[in-house]
Amino acid sequence: MGFCIHYQRQAYTANDFIKISSELDWVNQVKLVMACWIHERPFVFYSSGSTGAPKAFSFEKWQLEISAKSTIAALNLNSNEHILMCLNAKFVGGAMMLVRALILDCPITIMEPQWAIFAAIEEEHPYTFASFVPMQLLHSSFSKNKYQKIKNVLMGGTAIPESLVQVLVGQNNKTYHTYGMTETLSHIALKKINTDLGFRVIPPHQIRINEDLCICISSPILEKELVTHDMAMVIDNGQFKLLGRTDFIINSGGIKVNPEAIESVISYMIPLPIKKHFAISSILHPVFGEQVILVLEEEFNELQFQDIVIKLQNLDFKNEVPRQFRVINAIPLTENGKTDRKKLNESIDSQ
Repeated sequence: MGFCIHYQRQAYTANDFIKISSELDWVNQVKLVMACWIHERPFVFYSSGSTGAPKAFSFEKWQLEISAKSTIAALNLNSNEHILMCLNAKFVGGAMMLVRALILDCPITIMEPQWAIFAAIEEEHPYTFASFVPMQLLHSSFSKNKYQKIKNVLMGGTAIPESLVQVLVGQNNKTYHTYGMTETLSHIALKKINTDLGFRVIPPHQIRINEDLCICISSPILEKELVTHDMAMVIDNGQFKLLGRTDFIINSGGIKVNPEAIESVISYMIPLPIKKHFAISSILHPVFGEQVILVLEEEFNELQFQDIVIKLQNLDFKNEVPRQFRVINAIPLTENGKTDRKKLNESIDSQ
């Protein structure tokens, strides 16, 4: 069929799509990526901004080609694919879907990035490959039937809650949790849901874990080794498990608390004690400096909170457990669906 962009029930060549007039920012972001590709201009993408202000990174076309071919080889994709793109092309997660379609020379349908994306996907859709963030599958519009018709799915941006993992395990398609970042032009490792215990690095990328347990990435895309803030440990068969980020660490009286580790344990509790989005954060404390708290979007009582604390203590989280809980209207998210921890702290401080 060859590469074409399906938008509002019309098919466009790359050159024709660039010429359409639109006031929609997300459409213009797609046009910008296409123009940079055709005219071989530098590409600029932004980090998610979950730890601070989003950062801009510049890349050349050859770097995008390496990343796209890495994914294509890892998933055995071919020219018969029909790609669905429903992530903003301002970020690498969305832009790389376009590049993969260009490399594969296959059609791609673009849809407005939104949490309720499954309300926009038709029941009998043609899509064989797509990328989502967890919030799009946690939305009430999510359809198992529509989802499992997509042969290969990438899931990235943030951790996948255990409640969602259990839903995905029962699907007939293949879902891959991704590990990567803006600097590496999307993922450098994949974890197949219901099969892999951890993430597997895909060629031509390589990693090592340094003395601080941080992941160090080597790749043809990078000028030099990238030392990340992501902590990990190697598990069976060369796979690695993420432990959290060094820049999220809470220091409470000299005890270093990894909020992501506690969030992960809570999400695996059965029965699930929290139905909506939640996060582990901190407040200032006159003695300990910081005090760990649980932040929720739903009504909660002291009995429910203490039940979670006791379960955490029984799992050897003795001094790291939250000491209080706070209920707020909505936990702030980045455009990629990650918890915006900087804004969360600001929101808590404002209370």
